Amino acid sequence: MRIKRLCVILLISIAVLICLGICYKIGSPSKEVGKDVTFEMADNWKDEFYIEEISDEVFQKMQGASYKENCTIPRESLRYVHILHCDFNNESREGELVCNEAVAQDLLEIFKELYKSGYQIEKVRLVDEYGAVDEDSMADNNSSAFNYRTISYTDIISAHGMGVAVDINPLYNPYVKEVDGRTSVEPANGAPYVDRTQDIPHKIDHDDLCYKLFVQHGFQWGGDWIDSKDYQHFEKTID
Repeated sequence: MRIKRLCVILLISIAVLICLGICYKIGSPSKEVGKDVTFEMADNWKDEFYIEEISDEVFQKMQGASYKENCTIPRESLRYVHILHCDFNNESREGELVCNEAVAQDLLEIFKELYKSGYQIEKVRLVDEYGAVDEDSMADNNSSAFNYRTISYTDIISAHGMGVAVDINPLYNPYVKEVDGRTSVEPANGAPYVDRTQDIPHKIDHDDLCYKLFVQHGFQWGGDWIDSKDYQHFEKTID
């Protein structure tokens, strides 16, 4: 009788422990809630940062898009840069850029430091995925480099057309210019982020790590321009 009673008590104790465990599991927040998770770098992440000459496969995507028929920059002067970046969910993503070979090593080092620091960049895709339409790429908050095109409202080939400029998180860091008495904002859906006195997510300013790294590598920031403000834009003057 005593043994039977002990068995009953033991079974009841086990049942209680199981219930407590289930309740704890249900009540405990998952690390995915709100996506507020600690960024973890990918295994062998250093191997994902590299520079290559423009392959036939990549050049085929570029032709007629970022590399237009009248492009004066030789293919041999451009480089493909493969990186990893931390996206807005703190997850590692592959990224790719095309740039002038004169700044390729700079970009590799800058993006490597940004990745190590968990600096969030939503997308880093070739602008050719947007048909090389800059507005579409910016509106999708895509960070990109080479695109043989002119500066808005001019006939001047932009620094992007030379492959020496990069735009970072352009939606939150728009290009702002007064044109014929009106304010032009690119991308257009970046208008809510024109007022830089606001507490804006992913805002680039003088205290931002992205700004500091690009300046250390000799780039100029469009946010320091006088006649216009290009908060997304970094460019480097080369010989």
